[in-house]
Amino acid sequence: MYQYIFLAACLSIVGCVGVFSKQGLDFDANRVHLVDEINGSYFFRGNEPLIGNGKNRKFAYTELISKINQRLEHEGHEKLAPDSFQLVDISLLNTSADEFDLKIERKFFEENPNKGKFVHWPMYGITEMVPANETVRTVGKITLDLLYPTFLLMRTLTKIDVNKVSQHNKTIHKEVKKLHKMLQSSGENNTKKTVFYMHCNAGCDRTGEFIAAYRMTINKLSCSDASDKNTGECGRPQNYYSVNGTYWYCRYLRSIGSEVVCDCPEKP
Repeated sequence: MYQYIFLAACLSIVGCVGVFSKQGLDFDANRVHLVDEINGSYFFRGNEPLIGNGKNRKFAYTELISKINQRLEHEGHEKLAPDSFQLVDISLLNTSADEFDLKIERKFFEENPNKGKFVHWPMYGITEMVPANETVRTVGKITLDLLYPTFLLMRTLTKIDVNKVSQHNKTIHKEVKKLHKMLQSSGENNTKKTVFYMHCNAGCDRTGEFIAAYRMTINKLSCSDASDKNTGECGRPQNYYSVNGTYWYCRYLRSIGSEVVCDCPEKP
């Protein structure tokens, strides 16, 4: 019973957060990186592609495509010619806390269907708060020794078992496979290129967790290698919760027969 009470409390908190939904960070071109390329279709990562404040906040389409072309040129690919491609904007933002910006993204593609489409895959991080490792990790200068009993209590109350954890990771795994298939099928269509752009707010944590899952699943990287690439591309490590979620996903891959190496760092 305790797990249901705890879950209900969490959902109530999430629902309340939506009331305070506000704009996130502005677009940071330095966080745009090429993740994968299949037959001329591209998968990029970055942060929230919006700029401006309040009523003046808008989708940074020109700025985003400009940076994507810079990255393509740097990687030895041809730049995208106008009207030769479509943009698939995949947002990991949550409707509870990020609805302000989500509405702007949706509206842009509703008004500009010729430029591409909007896809919403919210990532809530169900498993992130429960330690995947028994060891204590550190966040900046704050050691979690004092907080660790809280994590143990949460795990006891929620009774998170293999099935609950697996369900969350099954969703991520399904989306990773779906995205890879979309890349493949889009690459087979030579009439128009497709650029997939995945982001959260900062482009480091939720995005980092998904990109790490993609690289462990599709590119067969180890957990630590995937995390290191995230750090290099974002300019900072994933936070504690994102690293924890990545480790949980690695363990999920092992449970379904993958030979991935689950050697995620103890410290994010």
